[in-house]
Amino acid sequence: MGLKDKFIVRASIGFGVGILLGVVITGLTGGMDQDHICYCSPAFVKAVGNELAAFVVQALVFGTYGAVGMGGSVAYSIEDRSLLKVTVAHFVLTLGMFYAMAFCLCAIKK
Repeated sequence: MGLKDKFIVRASIGFGVGILLGVVITGLTGGMDQDHICYCSPAFVKAVGNELAAFVVQALVFGTYGAVGMGGSVAYSIEDRSLLKVTVAHFVLTLGMFYAMAFCLCAIKK
């Protein structure tokens, strides 16, 4: 399997795992609001417009975080690079994507 195929497989798995873990963690740490569990903060629901849209955006963000983390781990499959170079490349890729996602979420808020 080539590097591109490994990236696609790992990123797809990471996307699903990211959504699953994000929803579970949010459900466990979220609050109860009258008769239902709040999967999104009230401020985020207000910024997005409605609860379903906020949940979908939040799930996509969680999935993207998982895809970036798992997809970026493919860099460790390159055997002709030193561990330091691969670690720095993974760090820069992951940090860059996390900052990009944070700026996109800040844009939704405004």
